[in-house]
Amino acid sequence: AFEGKHSSVGERSMLGVFQQVAIKIADHEIGQLATFDLMFEGIRTALKSQIQSAVLQAENNLDDAFAIQLLKALFLVKYVREFKATIRNLCVLMTDSFDQDLPQLHDRVEGALNLLEQQTYIQRTGEIYEYLTDEEKDVEEEIKNTEVETADVAGELEKIIFDRILKNRKIRYDQNGQDYPFSRKLDDRLYGREQELAIHVISPFHEQVESVDILRMHSMGRDELLVIMPAEERLIRDLGMYKKTEKYIRQNISTTQQDAIRRILSDKGVRNQERYADIQQSVKTLLGQARLIVAGADVDVGGEDPQSRITKGFYELIERTYPNLSMLRGIEYKESDVSRYLEGSGLDLGDNLSEQEQEVLAFVHSNQRGGVRTTLKSTLEHFERKPYGWYYAAILCTVAMLSARGKLELRSDSDILEEDPLRDALLNSRGHGNVVLEPQVEFTASQVRNLREFFEDFFDAPPKSTEAKALGKETAEAFAALVNSLERLLTQADDYPFLNVLRPELDNFKEIAGKPYTWFL
Repeated sequence: AFEGKHSSVGERSMLGVFQQVAIKIADHEIGQLATFDLMFEGIRTALKSQIQSAVLQAENNLDDAFAIQLLKALFLVKYVREFKATIRNLCVLMTDSFDQDLPQLHDRVEGALNLLEQQTYIQRTGEIYEYLTDEEKDVEEEIKNTEVETADVAGELEKIIFDRILKNRKIRYDQNGQDYPFSRKLDDRLYGREQELAIHVISPFHEQVESVDILRMHSMGRDELLVIMPAEERLIRDLGMYKKTEKYIRQNISTTQQDAIRRILSDKGVRNQERYADIQQSVKTLLGQARLIVAGADVDVGGEDPQSRITKGFYELIERTYPNLSMLRGIEYKESDVSRYLEGSGLDLGDNLSEQEQEVLAFVHSNQRGGVRTTLKSTLEHFERKPYGWYYAAILCTVAMLSARGKLELRSDSDILEEDPLRDALLNSRGHGNVVLEPQVEFTASQVRNLREFFEDFFDAPPKSTEAKALGKETAEAFAALVNSLERLLTQADDYPFLNVLRPELDNFKEIAGKPYTWFL
């Protein structure tokens, strides 16, 4: 940056600089301070003209004397990496007395910085401001003039919100330990697959971000958690500048021939990543302050961690959208429980059905009355949607309970499924479309009593079962055992010819043993 004999020396004589400053402040009152920009006068004669051209242009073109002072101070600290040129730190450099009105100085510095940034004398990366040389100024102007699609900027914000801050595609509901997927929406635009529930973020880019009542009205009747971020002009500028810089560097880094420009672009890339980190932090802060609305009503959630706040707001959405979720009584069902429920373990096998069992049974009966075939797949789809919101394992376990109680029959290719084939059919998701649910035939008390009496008379022993289906199956098994017994006897017919009289009855009993349980009743 320095001319002639000074070019190989990194520092100027501080005595000379201080002498120039002392001369400059000769007329100051006792107690006034020398602002840091005055140091510039002590070295400007030794500086190359192209290095200080921005200062020279500002002195000729800007009417704001304080902005010019600030620009000189920023020039002096440009290559001092340890110094962070934030508004607060620049206020320290520009304090001209011990009685300085600090809030007023802060506003004055901020206004001057905004002017200098608009005129491209400086650039801002997050909270840090930097003086621009002529080459850097040209690059910065070209970056500002780079066009980027609005959709690209919105897409970047969507990634920050959903991929880097919320992170998960599903939210686990603590009441039942299940994960609920959600649609990702930003400013009325859907990203990815649509789900029944949605998290809809209104960003500072939305034209009605400050019209909360209008947004609240639009959320009525929608199954979404509305997250309204506070309006923030700086975020809009920073995110736009990030995408412009990213695009400009990508287009020019490989084509430029000048080492100086390549170095500037490389430096811009580093600064742009710093800007991106600041943007992420800003988005996180704004989400932590966002207003949460479900069905037009505010959700009161404390704290400032955005992930925690939005998760709690989503719980409210689940409870409002799925009022029948409470029918599961907070029990956590797992697929591994299906076998246990099929065996009737832990069930009261009387007539008292739980609320969830009544709902599933009513759905199957309703379909049957309407002539609609009820498959296991259609049952899952029906109860996973509102107003139920039941999860996969809970629905399978409920069907297993109804089967164990003898209220439902499950068929595949017209064959009644029992025991292991039934369990496998429930747990094999690929075959759910072929598994048909039918209400089990209801039998009167007299039919059950008649079969019990027949069983006791015919087999000379009381049956173990009292419930219709179990009694029918027990009768079928007893006839199968009788067939085995007769077959063993008939193996001795050559020695005892009188046993041949059993052959017609054996054929009869074989046919009976193969009947479904309903036939016996």
